Amino acid sequence: QELKQVQELFNKAADNCLNMKKPE
Repeated sequence: QELKQVQELFNKAADNCLNMKKPE
């Protein structure tokens, strides 16, 4: 359960980083 939450947070952070690096 906790691992899933951490993974989701990590995924969100990674997505944010990608979005910042790759402006649409």
